[in-house]
Amino acid sequence: MPLYYQIYSSLRDRIKSGELSYGASLPTEHELSEQFGVSRITARRAMKELSENGLVERRRRTGTKVIYRSPLPTDSDGRTTIDSLIAFGRETLVKIISYEVSEATLEESAALEIECQQRILRVERLRLVKNLPLGIIESILPLEATQWVSEEKLANNPLLELLSHSGREIRAGQQVISAVAAGPEIALRLELEPRAPLLRIERLLRSEDGKPMARTIAQYRGDRYQLALDLDAVPHPMLRTE
Repeated sequence: MPLYYQIYSSLRDRIKSGELSYGASLPTEHELSEQFGVSRITARRAMKELSENGLVERRRRTGTKVIYRSPLPTDSDGRTTIDSLIAFGRETLVKIISYEVSEATLEESAALEIECQQRILRVERLRLVKNLPLGIIESILPLEATQWVSEEKLANNPLLELLSHSGREIRAGQQVISAVAAGPEIALRLELEPRAPLLRIERLLRSEDGKPMARTIAQYRGDRYQLALDLDAVPHPMLRTE
């Protein structure tokens, strides 16, 4: 294993474990070179890897500080999970691929528990982190959602946040996680080789009256996304850029 990568791995693990928490200062290149017995060039490359993977931020005079945030704890009622999903949406960029109102398919009608061929809102988005593609998200919503969810608003606000303005509270949901292989179109959009592994997350969100509010199918790059799971709670997302 290259020396720079050994240093990078050591610091990455300390950051991910919380030993070096958000805002903590890292050693200087000179200090790292002395600590690990390597050249400053090697130490500099290790720090560059940490920076490029979104774990630290390097600034002149103030030095290098940790910018990685550990996952938020999740309450058993799932409320914090929704909040963390909204925060996740705010911390990443979104490009709208398509936004259209059209007739629901049989499968979509069943998911939203509506009559076949009713009109629904269908949205496809590309999510990015640090201008790098993270995942493709496809969402379907009942037609009434167009009162709160517009193409312009979606470009600047998380979907769950927009739904919270509907006057209906997200009170329940189901989530299915699976591993899939990237098809040619998604591989191209996510800058992957065809059949590269993806993490597929399907969510169905329900309001307090039990009616579906939205179904979302997200396919994320496995090297940039991971799920942290509390055994007595609900999974919530975090970025992984290692």
